[in-house]
Amino acid sequence: MKLWVNGVETELESSSATLAQDGPLWQVHSDSGTHSAAVLRVGEDVLISYRGHTYEVRERASARRQAASAKSGELTAPMPGTVVAVHATVGDSVEAGFVVVVLEAMKTQMPFEAPFAGKVTKLPVSVAEAVAEGATLAIVEPG
Repeated sequence: MKLWVNGVETELESSSATLAQDGPLWQVHSDSGTHSAAVLRVGEDVLISYRGHTYEVRERASARRQAASAKSGELTAPMPGTVVAVHATVGDSVEAGFVVVVLEAMKTQMPFEAPFAGKVTKLPVSVAEAVAEGATLAIVEPG
């Protein structure tokens, strides 16, 4: 998964570290020992304080997806995944913020909301369908 960490695009690698939440802190257990991390979500950004350093993390695809869908109404998959819910049908009128489709990727569910009030004009996916990165999940036209 690619993320922006302190303004630099970074490819995250999996590790054998385990996490356990301890109140407002997280305990990170790894080969190098156990350390505490403080995590704070601010909008689309996540601030992480870990081992004396602060990291600002942003999912680049999420920011691009939101900006593009706010203008065009086309909801697209930021990465390969599986459709786990479809809450609309073609022709439905939806309000801004209505969750049209939910995609699951890397054990994380991502809701895709109508960027504005309008009508669903295209919905080429169904539940349990695997989709590729960039696939159109739905199109909402203003109205």
